[in-house]
Amino acid sequence: MNKKLIAKIVSFLGVLCFEAWFFHKPSIAVGITFIISLISYLALEFVFPKKIFEEDKELFKNFSNDSPNDGFIEFLRNHDFGGSFQESRIDGFFKFCHDWDSPHKRFINKTIQKKMNSYLTICKDMSKLLALYTSPTRVGLQGVIPSREINHDSPLMDKYNKEIKELNEKANELIKKYDKFIIETKRKLS
Repeated sequence: MNKKLIAKIVSFLGVLCFEAWFFHKPSIAVGITFIISLISYLALEFVFPKKIFEEDKELFKNFSNDSPNDGFIEFLRNHDFGGSFQESRIDGFFKFCHDWDSPHKRFINKTIQKKMNSYLTICKDMSKLLALYTSPTRVGLQGVIPSREINHDSPLMDKYNKEIKELNEKANELIKKYDKFIIETKRKLS
């Protein structure tokens, strides 16, 4: 049972109890308590949650449309950063990181927003690593290891391997946060 339903049930039972109390022992204090309980029940039922719920649902829909669903998440699931990749595979991700770091794209539900902040932090970390560790290798391709050092025994291979490992680990962390955010937000908004 979710917290909203429990709050509604408790509020409704409060209304019923105060109504019974009022008819058993009418007084102004009991009447005022009854009216306050009734207003809180009606507010829970009809005013506050639906508005918040609808705004967060709309924002989540926008997130689903804007998030790096252009193949970036699937790319991360299947790519090893030891190899090169098309530069275009990460363009949408950088745009997403920039666009969603905005006060206009905040969830009203604090639990959802906290998870979103956590996801965005991982996204920003990943974007920094991609910018720091990858560079053009060939026409239209990006990679950690520069073209001139592929197939060579570079003294920098230990450095490249460390960067590759860090990118792969951050990609796995990002995927887990993304999946968790999607599943938990859908559950919360249903």
